[in-house]
Amino acid sequence: MNPGTVLPQVAGSIEDWLEGQIARHADWFAQRTLLLDVGAYHGDFSRRFVEAKSTPFRESILFEPNPENLKVLREGFAGDSRFRVEAVACADKVGDGELVCKGERYTGSLLPYDGDRPGPQSAHSVTVTTLDQFLPDTDKSKKIGLIKIDTQGNDLRVLQGATRILQTHRPWLIVEMLSTPRFVNQTRPLEVMEFLDGQKYFWAAQFNEYYTATGWLAWYDACFVPIELFSMAATENVQRPTFVEGQGSEGNGVGRKLRQLFGSR
Repeated sequence: MNPGTVLPQVAGSIEDWLEGQIARHADWFAQRTLLLDVGAYHGDFSRRFVEAKSTPFRESILFEPNPENLKVLREGFAGDSRFRVEAVACADKVGDGELVCKGERYTGSLLPYDGDRPGPQSAHSVTVTTLDQFLPDTDKSKKIGLIKIDTQGNDLRVLQGATRILQTHRPWLIVEMLSTPRFVNQTRPLEVMEFLDGQKYFWAAQFNEYYTATGWLAWYDACFVPIELFSMAATENVQRPTFVEGQGSEGNGVGRKLRQLFGSR
């Protein structure tokens, strides 16, 4: 492979890359047919991977506590048994919480916003669960192959509430990483990395990087994979094009939803 060669699967979004990786590790995913979508919004991620050609995923559980988003999900997936919609938030403890939303509905969080935001504001009382509590390890036929987490700064707490699942199912993880302050007590990327290193995961990829107008890294999407799948059989490295070169100025991905609200900070 010549220096400067770009692999097709690293030129697009994290979803494009993930599709290629799932196909490459088909034997591993064959026994892990359940997808968890935490912070599902309107369900685009789940729909893409459950409906993809030759997908290993037979079922997705979509966790979405915002009642307006929940309505869209239930209408969009009505009558399709592959998709199970749950009106709960996920964190590291079971209980009650408040989902606050300022501006677009996809930015709702269990954490308070760091400062004022433009747009409509709302607050909703929600039930909070952990993934370990919600999915007791009793049905051995449903192993989890992939967890996507997009919870507006609360992502580490979701992972901490899924420790048993991480240890026994060993799912791949897609996590939105916020690098600049958005919410009070939000998870820092280094905290996620340190926690998952302790769970024997490695940082496999990052995509969809966004920067503030002043040049600071704002957020990106990262994939973490169980360390036992890592291999250095291939020793050559290839270059990934810049985000604009690979996807155009608009792009896509898990983290794209915050662009309009936070892109100018």
